[in-house]
Amino acid sequence: MPILAIGITKAIVFRRFDALPVETVIRGLLIGSSLMIGSRLAKGFVLRLDAERFRLLMDLLLAGAGLVLLWGAFVLPH
Repeated sequence: MPILAIGITKAIVFRRFDALPVETVIRGLLIGSSLMIGSRLAKGFVLRLDAERFRLLMDLLLAGAGLVLLWGAFVLPH
């Protein structure tokens, strides 16, 4: 929880000195809240998985993320 307080304090200070645009704050709040809701919803699903399926799921997710990063680096225009 202290990390959340530090993040909020930094955002307030940056915002106070006009170093953090309002649209960035709104995007951050939307992304952060979506991640928290998604984590809460997925918790029940993940807790029902056995260890082997969980490892397989994590391997697939990591491989997929790696492919997306490679695609972004080599396929998308710079």
